[in-house]
Amino acid sequence: PDGGNTILFGTGRLIDVADADSTAQQTFYGIWDKTAKGATAETATGPFQAKFANNSQRDLLQVQTITKAAGVGLFNVSTTRMDTTKQLGWYMDLDVVSSTQRVLYSALAVGPDVLINTSSPAPLSNDPCMQNSGNSAFFLIDALDGHASDEAVWDINGDGKIDDKDTHA
Repeated sequence: PDGGNTILFGTGRLIDVADADSTAQQTFYGIWDKTAKGATAETATGPFQAKFANNSQRDLLQVQTITKAAGVGLFNVSTTRMDTTKQLGWYMDLDVVSSTQRVLYSALAVGPDVLINTSSPAPLSNDPCMQNSGNSAFFLIDALDGHASDEAVWDINGDGKIDDKDTHA
């Protein structure tokens, strides 16, 4: 929007054994860096700097919410657009999918959208015979402000077409 760049990134890790069971809040962000091409932000005060003192940086971002949809493993994302006169990006908390959901892989730009692959690792078990599996959830949303498409983006009914017969999950 109006110049600059949108930086897309998610939080989460799976490095240590303890990471698998971590329920710390994980989030995907789209931050609008208004620094013009060829300019530098090195000596300028950033818009988030004043918010660090009281930990309210998210006040400058549009929240996008995930809700569970009908069907196993299906989720919807809110369709709220970012107000570029007041907001400097967006964020989407992942805990609705799973308390251990996190971003482990780079997001992928797909035209004006971003494809986000989130993961929840298999729970740890001391029983070697117990087979646990984790889960993944994919989100295809607008890269600039994180809103979901007004049209279906996945072939939910499995007919080989993405059309109005598919839900918005």
